[in-house]
Amino acid sequence: MKILDRYIFNEVTRSMLGVMFISTIVMLVYRIIEVFEDVMQNTPDFHYVLLYFINILPFDIVQILPLGLAIAILISIGHLSKNFEILSMFSSGISPLRIIQPLLLFSIIVTISMFFLNEFIVPECQHRAKYIEKAYIEGKGQKIITKNMNAYQKGRGKRFYQLQDYDAQNKIMSGVNIYEINEPNESFKWLLIADRGEFIGGDNNNLWRFYGTSEWEYDNNGKVKSYKKYNVPIDRALEERADEFFGANRKPEEMNIIQLANHISLLSSTGEETGHLQSEWHLKIAFPISNIIIVVFCFALAIRATFQTLMVGVAVGLFLTILFYASVAFFRMLGNNLIISPLIAAWGANLIFLFLGTLLHAQNR
Repeated sequence: MKILDRYIFNEVTRSMLGVMFISTIVMLVYRIIEVFEDVMQNTPDFHYVLLYFINILPFDIVQILPLGLAIAILISIGHLSKNFEILSMFSSGISPLRIIQPLLLFSIIVTISMFFLNEFIVPECQHRAKYIEKAYIEGKGQKIITKNMNAYQKGRGKRFYQLQDYDAQNKIMSGVNIYEINEPNESFKWLLIADRGEFIGGDNNNLWRFYGTSEWEYDNNGKVKSYKKYNVPIDRALEERADEFFGANRKPEEMNIIQLANHISLLSSTGEETGHLQSEWHLKIAFPISNIIIVVFCFALAIRATFQTLMVGVAVGLFLTILFYASVAFFRMLGNNLIISPLIAAWGANLIFLFLGTLLHAQNR
């Protein structure tokens, strides 16, 4: 790395560390205020409160990284421009494209760091934070967190599951109603009612053991063909990975890319609409890459700064960065409501601001 590259790289690194430190403190204060009332009311042990903050902060840091990078670029490059160091570089024949190279390298490092956090740190931390918040801070207890109450789930084809509750931790269903529907007249084809069901796996990982079971079979006209009441446990094969979608109550931010892709595949196999989840999947790639795009348009603004216009440039840059966040949220909303395709929902804001950054650079030449 050349001297110029090291100089610019170090400038933006120092600014980034300072901005992220302050931003993390602000986010921590916000989280403290958010749960303060519940903590005072339910008085959880201190170590649970501490664990909650430790686990919630990685997600918050990931969300503010692009904003922190924007502020760091605006401050560091704006400072160099204000002190005529950028002008000196131009006078020496160094082009803006050459100056931005160490900043692009820095943004790539930030992007890779975000990918790492999103894949290996944030999902489990978010899941633990959610558990601690519900079980201890809100005082709902451990048992309620592992249960999906009054679960209703469509299976493959015309099979449906209605459960009084499902214990995801132990893979036990209670108040079981499972039925299949005939295609032509929408009448019952098969019905199983049981007090309880336990997942036992089997060779194909799809075997369940039911207790207190009654089972009906119907003909094509919906009339009862056979009926059996069992006084002993019976085993029945359901679709593979049924235990996963009964307990699939994790939000997209609590899953990494592979887990979310598997979840989408599982729901798609049952015929459920997954467009909103596909938008979230694409966003897990698009949002980290936005760091590179933010560097492009913030750099184009910062190199214009003079002593008089530095604060104006920083304010405009911050406004555009906040506008970028708003655009991401807007496209995300459209994607989650299936108004636009998942690909456009995830990448729309990136493409718009990449175009904006390109226009700003064209004016700087």
